Amino acid sequence: MSTLLLLPPIQKEEESSTEASAPLNIVVVFADTLLAKKSTQIYNELIEQFAPDCVFNASWWKFDRLFQQELFAAATHAAAEADIVMVATHADEDLPEAVKGWIDMALRKAAKPDRLLIALLGAGTGWRPVNSAAEQYLRTAAQDAGMEYLHHWIALPLQMSNGSLKNITNRASAITPLLAEILSHTVAVPHGGIND
Repeated sequence: MSTLLLLPPIQKEEESSTEASAPLNIVVVFADTLLAKKSTQIYNELIEQFAPDCVFNASWWKFDRLFQQELFAAATHAAAEADIVMVATHADEDLPEAVKGWIDMALRKAAKPDRLLIALLGAGTGWRPVNSAAEQYLRTAAQDAGMEYLHHWIALPLQMSNGSLKNITNRASAITPLLAEILSHTVAVPHGGIND
């Protein structure tokens, strides 16, 4: 598997022993189990790239956990202390309002400078939305918080890339121009068969 995410190596400067041993805190929020698995691959690549120079602390939060007040507060605190925040979502869906609120609050309460927001955007193989609302929101949030921003497209199986009930319903009821033409086309039924 090729490396999905390359970050520049950590610059080694004259550091005190306490600074050198400070852990790299990472917070990952994700939409579903498939995106959690893909996030784990990225996380493992970060460890491979920076280990043994860094100690990592990571916390993982599923979107639906942010709907609970006490977990929202805990995740916000963790993200405020994080060096890297990763958000794994479907590229063709907007972020839930609770997740947007969490991002705004967590990034604003930053306790550290030089932080990084990584957007992991799941899309079907060979397909990327032209205007991803989630990607635009995350890019703007990072900019507003003064954070570095990276985004990475994650190839998902086609049936998983648009898995929400709303998207399935929208696709099932959509009438494309080709389908509209087919439906409006009338076919003359020939007469004069054997039974005429």
